[in-house]
Amino acid sequence: MNRATYKDLIKRHFWFKKEELNGVLITSVIFAFVVSFTQWSTDLNEVLKNYLLAFVIVLVSIFVHHAAQRLAALREGFVAEHKLWWYGSLWSLLITVVSNGKFQTFLGSGVELSVLEKHRVGKGKPGSSHVWEIAKICSWGIIANLCLAASVKSIDLYFYALPAVFVNQLYFFNLLYSFYNFFPIPPLDGSKILFANRMLYVFLFSFFLAYLVLIYLLEYYSFIWALAIAVVMWILFYVFWESERV
Repeated sequence: MNRATYKDLIKRHFWFKKEELNGVLITSVIFAFVVSFTQWSTDLNEVLKNYLLAFVIVLVSIFVHHAAQRLAALREGFVAEHKLWWYGSLWSLLITVVSNGKFQTFLGSGVELSVLEKHRVGKGKPGSSHVWEIAKICSWGIIANLCLAASVKSIDLYFYALPAVFVNQLYFFNLLYSFYNFFPIPPLDGSKILFANRMLYVFLFSFFLAYLVLIYLLEYYSFIWALAIAVVMWILFYVFWESERV
């Protein structure tokens, strides 16, 4: 696909439909409640301030997640649509209230793919012979959230000190949002990645876990070392598990 064709597809198919925007807003409202729940107090102005900050962070993070998937989908000849998952959203809300904010879950949405027929003539439907493309498209949402978290954290650490509340909330929300999207439960991204390509799932999840371990055990922020560890885990998984199934 040449650049002109790709730009035309973005112009015609990138933006969210009204139903999708409503879904994103509903998800953001619920997730912002979850994020800000432990900050509630008797001061209404403080509650509204914390909720508004959480809402903006969640909205931007969800947009980045699905925007990355939409761009990747168009490159592969698909159209990606945001789908609100009511059961997951209500479960996230329930867990927060029942645990009094001690446990936060973010299970709110998935992506639905459809083929741009005239750009993929004779190449079949998603879910049949295009599992690799589906896995890649879904992966980009998680990757985008990790990059957003790491970018903001890097700016705060090495270039310009940002408000601590903003940095911490955005950073930890994106890490948790990425973590829950690894769950192999439809319609979450993890379900599509795992069943489409186990090797890609193992690599991405190993990268994510390695990044967390480096942060929390060594206080070392490094995508490079996390990538190196993920490669080792990917090789070990292939040698001791995947190769036996071939």
